[in-house]
Amino acid sequence: MHSCTRTSFAAMAMAMGSAALAGGPSGCDSIAGVEPFTQFNYGFTIQAVWNNNCDVCHIGGSAAGLSLEAPRSELNLIDVPSVVDPSFTRVVPGDAVASLLFLKINCDDPGAGVRMPMGGTLSAVQQRLIFDWIENGAPMMSNGFEDR
Repeated sequence: MHSCTRTSFAAMAMAMGSAALAGGPSGCDSIAGVEPFTQFNYGFTIQAVWNNNCDVCHIGGSAAGLSLEAPRSELNLIDVPSVVDPSFTRVVPGDAVASLLFLKINCDDPGAGVRMPMGGTLSAVQQRLIFDWIENGAPMMSNGFEDR
């Protein structure tokens, strides 16, 4: 495991612990057992998660003012304040724990709204993919493609 990955987990654990004490996110899944992702292709990997789990409700901005439809769903996520609670940003590049999107797919009580997707849960691999994508700056593309 790379040292930056250990640092990310340490920061996430500390942030989640203190946030839970302060009335923030709680009931969060551990993704520590999933090998970190290092390659991202938004259109194939991240968008596939939205297409298979989220865009039934998040179409045309009808649910919480958020459209996750291709193409260009990233424009509705990166550095965009939440409609549910504008004190949260949907995706903060480089900081998954500060990103409401990650909290909503990872925690039973994300601190604003409810866990997504409604009536289900993303797999630990999908959660890890989104976490690593955000932690790595929410890139549209990086050195290749990892298919898991």
